[in-house]
Amino acid sequence: QEHAGSLEKWSSADLDFHLAIARATQNPFYVILLEPLVGYLYGVIAEPYNLPGATEHGLESHLELLQAIKTHDADRAYRAIIAHLEDSESRLGTYP
Repeated sequence: QEHAGSLEKWSSADLDFHLAIARATQNPFYVILLEPLVGYLYGVIAEPYNLPGATEHGLESHLELLQAIKTHDADRAYRAIIAHLEDSESRLGTYP
């Protein structure tokens, strides 16, 4: 939230969130698969940064996912990540 005014800080914080979730799974294969994509994902995260509502929706999605994880609600976490991915995909499709 505090990094919403800086593309670099926002993208880094976003990636850190995703990597923290990968590490929290304690599944080494998930981390092994995700870490090589970090450079590419940085660009994907950065592309829609200036679109209206992009950072707000991203933050809301992350908070929803985090709350689902904290309460051990797998169904809620699944719904949250699917909604986040669909929202992100729709924003990438509208990027000029």
